[in-house]
Amino acid sequence: MLAVMSAPLSFTAMADTDDWPVASIMAGVSTAPLRHALDLARFFPGHAPALSDIMLFETRRHLAGCLAATEIALRQALVAAPSVAPILTALPDAIVWPAIQAHPALLSSSLLSHMRLRAGVSLMLRQQGHAADEEDLAADSLDLTTASDPAISECAVALTLAEGRWTTPGAEGAPMRPDLPAEQFVDLIWTAAAPFCAALARTGMVVQERALAAVETGARMLMSQQDESNGAIAIADRLVRLLGQRADAPALLAAALAQRQMLFFAALAARRVRLDTSGLLGILLDGPLVEVAAICHLLGGSASDYRLLLLTLQPARAGLSDAVILAEAERFDAMPGAQADAIVATLRAPKALRAGLALIDRTSAAGASAG
Repeated sequence: MLAVMSAPLSFTAMADTDDWPVASIMAGVSTAPLRHALDLARFFPGHAPALSDIMLFETRRHLAGCLAATEIALRQALVAAPSVAPILTALPDAIVWPAIQAHPALLSSSLLSHMRLRAGVSLMLRQQGHAADEEDLAADSLDLTTASDPAISECAVALTLAEGRWTTPGAEGAPMRPDLPAEQFVDLIWTAAAPFCAALARTGMVVQERALAAVETGARMLMSQQDESNGAIAIADRLVRLLGQRADAPALLAAALAQRQMLFFAALAARRVRLDTSGLLGILLDGPLVEVAAICHLLGGSASDYRLLLLTLQPARAGLSDAVILAEAERFDAMPGAQADAIVATLRAPKALRAGLALIDRTSAAGASAG
């Protein structure tokens, strides 16, 4: 979610600050949205001091891991290409991730946003235990892997395995299955293909046209083999669909939150408030707290439920200190139902429409303050 700024900053102004090392990537992102430029500077700070935020490491781990797995698959696909197969052994062991680190502008906003979402979910899933005064919420069993309906139990097992792939600790660059939605998967493939094609051409052992043709063929083959239904978010959505009307039981939603099964919780909540699961997760992880509170209101949550939700989000949201959580929980009941309805109604609108409304609001606010 874009942060509201009272006045836009130019790229030149950003490059002059110590906190944002934008200068090293300005040449590659001069036409990119400002938020994406800031993200690239934050995740790839060049010679600036390394940021200690765990979200940065976790996002880089997912991004590097999925790119590493994609590079391995691309190399295997190119073994069948006579024009480049003999050259593969002459290439470095890792090409793509070092190229991304050197040229962060290769990353799209959509791909980086998805990796940030995966990282936030991973951090929340790793949490253990429950808040002492929320034990009543955890009383209901949520082990759907033993459900009597085999379709439900199999889907629940698949979700557990998918979550395990996201949360298994690993070093940056350790291969991770790229179980992305279709749009982001295609983005991932082309992102990996570009530096790989360049590396082949730089060997001087194949003309660039043949390298380009071979890499494109291999990339399209990988795209044709992708099944986005095997992704963790897609599996969570499928599990909710299989449950049908049982997914609307308040106790199920409460138990999912209390047991910190965040993908299942997000899929259940998205069904109730009529948002897509990825969009709802994005709001929970990166949206203004007033939007998080509005969603909790529409879910029928209390101030205590809202506090538990914020505690669960805490590892993934740097600004959620204990003091902030307590203050937000105290303000929760003061939000009128009509305000919550209006906020969520806006969130259901197309992204481009929301961006336009936000721009109008900012411009109007700036004009009013200037007057």
